[in-house]
Amino acid sequence: MDFHFSYVPLNYPFAGPFNFKAPVMQALFDYGLRCAEAGRLWMTFEQAVEQGEKAARSVLKQSNDCPLAQAAP
Repeated sequence: MDFHFSYVPLNYPFAGPFNFKAPVMQALFDYGLRCAEAGRLWMTFEQAVEQGEKAARSVLKQSNDCPLAQAAP
């Protein structure tokens, strides 16, 4: 069985824990759509571990990058 997952990056603009207003939810949906279309949304366990190790060695950059740095081959 293959397990793939995704997450909202820490540097994504946080609108509050209970902000379910349509513009906020639409922005999050659009973000996920852009990442999915680019093949940069779902990651494997190995990719997540690699990303975690990189993050532990560096400072998070301030951007809205997708959860996966580049599309899977």
